[in-house]
Amino acid sequence: MEFDLLYDAAINYGKLNNIGYHIILGRRGKSYTLDIYFPHEAFYHLAGLQHLKDLTFPSHNKERIYKDICNKKITYDNLKRSEFFDKCFIQDRLTYLPSLEEMLDNVSLIFRINLNNYL
Repeated sequence: MEFDLLYDAAINYGKLNNIGYHIILGRRGKSYTLDIYFPHEAFYHLAGLQHLKDLTFPSHNKERIYKDICNKKITYDNLKRSEFFDKCFIQDRLTYLPSLEEMLDNVSLIFRINLNNYL
């Protein structure tokens, strides 16, 4: 059985389906609450599939696309055909998605995002 990065990311993401996070963020004396859930249809965006505009998926329903990935009807090789695959860091997204739970569970983790890398 050949390893498929997309399938692996989807299966690992699916394990988060019944998990939620309630995070309190603070900055400059103010606090903000962030609730995170992991519905199947959100995988589409976390994996960056919306950026692969030159690909046609069998359905527009994002949950259906997730299920097609889990059933190996859509594969990593399918995504690599897109001219936007490298430009939108799809391989990086899929590589780190299986670590999402570990990253969120790390209470000392600090995220800094440089928007210039994504615009």
